[in-house]
Amino acid sequence: HRWQQELYELVQQDNERVDTYAAKFKQLLSQVDFEERIPKNYVVSMFLKGLKSNTTTFVTVIILITLTEAIIAARRVETENYYGQ
Repeated sequence: HRWQQELYELVQQDNERVDTYAAKFKQLLSQVDFEERIPKNYVVSMFLKGLKSNTTTFVTVIILITLTEAIIAARRVETENYYGQ
């Protein structure tokens, strides 16, 4: 139950890159759902919930099917935010 709680409460920190947050998320997910029984759309929803709000706003516009797609979309937004400053 501890890993489930950590996964549910995991959020991307202010100075944290998407890749770092994604690695933590995937690590916890593998401990919680090692048989991959959690529905993919719920996994994506949990991942998006923990992203910084300015990233989530742009990522949720895109139709996402898998966690990998969500991570790629979040990376793009992060890069655009970084280089757009």
